[in-house]
Amino acid sequence: MLIYSLASYVVLIVLRNKLASSIYLVAAGIMLALDGYTLYSMHFRQGGGSTAALVLFYLPTVKLLLVLPLAFVVSKVRKVN
Repeated sequence: MLIYSLASYVVLIVLRNKLASSIYLVAAGIMLALDGYTLYSMHFRQGGGSTAALVLFYLPTVKLLLVLPLAFVVSKVRKVN
């Protein structure tokens, strides 16, 4: 699961290099912080349940689906202005 999560950040960094927009690095930082909070919740607050493991597995995909379109729109708006 950790490798899958790290792969989502690699995708963001590759896209950032192609589109030359710093919003992708900001998005990757936000995603890393959310994953850190998820790990904290899984180990210390919930006692390590299967629900937390599923959330950790699907969280990078959900974040990519939410953050990438937003970052794309922001980069287009920045280019117009």
